[in-house]
Amino acid sequence: MALIQCKECGNEVSDKAFSCPKCGAPVQSAQALFTEQSTTKVQEVVPQQFATTIPLHEKNAAFKIIAILMVIAVVVTVFFTLQSEPDSIADARFHGTPPSPVVVSSKVDKADTTTHTAVFATIQNQGGDGPVFVTFTVHLDNNDYEVSRPVFMKANQILDLAETFKEVKFLEGKIKFNVDARIE
Repeated sequence: MALIQCKECGNEVSDKAFSCPKCGAPVQSAQALFTEQSTTKVQEVVPQQFATTIPLHEKNAAFKIIAILMVIAVVVTVFFTLQSEPDSIADARFHGTPPSPVVVSSKVDKADTTTHTAVFATIQNQGGDGPVFVTFTVHLDNNDYEVSRPVFMKANQILDLAETFKEVKFLEGKIKFNVDARIE
C-alpha cells in the first residue's frame, strides 16, 4: 500500500482509498484501479466465446418455426381425438346404430269372420331408432299373398302388429305363413 497526496487538500491518502478522508475528494488512482479490476472480472465471468449476440431476424425466424410446430401439434391432436371417439358429434350425425328387428312371435288366426285370415306378430327392435320393413306372407294352395309395410321403431321397442288378408279364407291348420322384419 502506497501513500499519495490528495489533489484537493494535500493530505496523505492511501492509493487504495476511493476518497480523501479529510476533504472527501475522489482519489484518481483508486477509481482507475476499480475500473480496471471490474473490467477484468467481467471478462473472466463472461468468456469471449459466449459474449456474442443473436441477430434479431434469427430470433424471429426461430420463434416463427416454434409457433408453426405448435399449431401443427394442436391440429394433429384434435384430429386423432375426433377419430378415436365413437361418440363424437360427426360420428353421431352420420353413423347411428341401425335398428335390429327380431320377430319374437307370430300366429295366424281368423279375422272378424271366417272369410278372412289375420296374421299377428310381435317385433322387438334390438338396435337403434329407425325404419323397419315388416313383411307378412301367407301361402295357400300354391299361392303366396304378401303385404309389406314400413314401421318406425325406437331402440328396444316391442311392437304388436296384425295384418288381415281378405282374399284368404281362414282354414285351420292348412295355411302356412311367414313374418319377416328387416331394415333397408
